[in-house]
Amino acid sequence: MNFFDSKKYKVFRDAIQTCLLLIIIVIVGFIFLKKNTNVVVNADKKVALEKNEVNDKLDDKCYEEVRNIYVDVKGAVKKPGVYLLNEGDMVNDAITAAGGLTKNGVTSNINLSKKVSDQMVIVIYTKKELINFSKDTSNNIMENLPKDECNCPTYEINECNGSSIINTDKEAEGNMQEESNDEKIMQNKEEKVNINTASKEELLTLSGIGDSKALAIIEYRNSNGGFSCIDDIKNVSGIGDSLFAKIKENITV
Repeated sequence: MNFFDSKKYKVFRDAIQTCLLLIIIVIVGFIFLKKNTNVVVNADKKVALEKNEVNDKLDDKCYEEVRNIYVDVKGAVKKPGVYLLNEGDMVNDAITAAGGLTKNGVTSNINLSKKVSDQMVIVIYTKKELINFSKDTSNNIMENLPKDECNCPTYEINECNGSSIINTDKEAEGNMQEESNDEKIMQNKEEKVNINTASKEELLTLSGIGDSKALAIIEYRNSNGGFSCIDDIKNVSGIGDSLFAKIKENITV
């Protein structure tokens, strides 16, 4: 009997075919698995790189947010000195850090929204100083000032150059003079004796007012709810037109 026609040959042939098929399946599966593994690995690497970039950006942003600068605040502020501020803060923040303005300090010549920079110098002037600077600008006294410090009234805090020093037109100077006059009027009013609130000792500083009249004034205002105008003081016993004429310029309500 021919071997190739025998059952043993057929079994052997089927076994060989099965083995070859399994080998092909294994090879194809290995190639497919390797390709998918590379895709996953590459995807993981890409995600890791993106995370690192995001973290680097966040670190840079955090570094920028906490960066500090030093600013020197001088002049008409309550607490002049060098202050630690954050980059991006404004001139107004620096003035606030220095305790705010004094009674006579003004910021009409200053850009409060300007961002401060490291080692910046901010000088706050009084109304009187601004008026004096306005008069002196015609003599060019600003030309000798250091350029790296703002020692002049300026609309741009860190710049001391010609036209930006101060508004020198007559209208601006007139407005400042009016403010100065208003301040003097308020000061004179504050120096007058308020007959509605003055103590006995304060009333005694008025010409012609002794102990008895001072007590009479206090008794009258307590009984009548105060004085509505300075002329009402003539309703107090012992105070007539002649005495009123002496004290009317020194009293207020």
